Amino acid sequence: MAVETITVVSDISKGIPASMPSGTHYTCLDESTLNTLDYVYGTWAEWTTDYYGVADHSVGSGTINKITMYGVFSQYGGGGGAHCNFGIKTGGTDYMNGGFQASSSPTLYSKEWSINPKTGVAWTWDDIDALQAIVSLSRVASSQYSFCYQIYIQVDYTEAAEGWTNIAKFSGATAADLAKVLGIAVADCSKISGVAV
Repeated sequence: MAVETITVVSDISKGIPASMPSGTHYTCLDESTLNTLDYVYGTWAEWTTDYYGVADHSVGSGTINKITMYGVFSQYGGGGGAHCNFGIKTGGTDYMNGGFQASSSPTLYSKEWSINPKTGVAWTWDDIDALQAIVSLSRVASSQYSFCYQIYIQVDYTEAAEGWTNIAKFSGATAADLAKVLGIAVADCSKISGVAV
C-alpha cells in the first residue's frame, strides 16, 4: 500500500471570523510541518465554518482503500462542550467528524472514510480531486477561543500490479495485439525491458 498526502490550496468560503495572520485562511493551515504561529480561530458562540479547496492528486493510482482527514486543534479559556469540528464535502454533501472539545494544547485529531459516504462505494480519483475540506469552530464560554492550525487528507491506496495491464504500448504497438516482441513469443516472456508481464 501507498499513501498520498493532499493539502488545502484555496478558500472556497470563509465563515470562521478570524485568522492569524489576517487574510487568506487556507494559508494558515496548509503547511506540511505544523506551525502553531498561524491558525484560524473561532470567537462566536454559534458554529462558524470554512470550506477549502484541496489539491488534485499527483502521484496516486490504483485502488483507493480509504481516506483519512487530519486536523490539529486546541482551545483556550476553558468551558466544556463541543467547539471544534472538521470533515469533507463530497457530491454536494457535508460529512463531519462530530463536534468535540479540543485539548488546551495543539493536538492531532482524525476521521477516516473507507468508502465514499455519498455514493456508498469505493473512492475514485475523480472523487478525491473534487473534495472540499471543512473546519467548524465555536465557543462555549465568553472568554473561550477555539483554534485550528493545520488540516490535510491522506489517501491510502494499492498500486496496480505491474504487467501487461500497465503497458499501454510497446514499440508502438498495443500490448494486447502483440504476438511477438523482439522475436520472443509474448506468452514466453518473463520480462520485457525490465517490466514484469
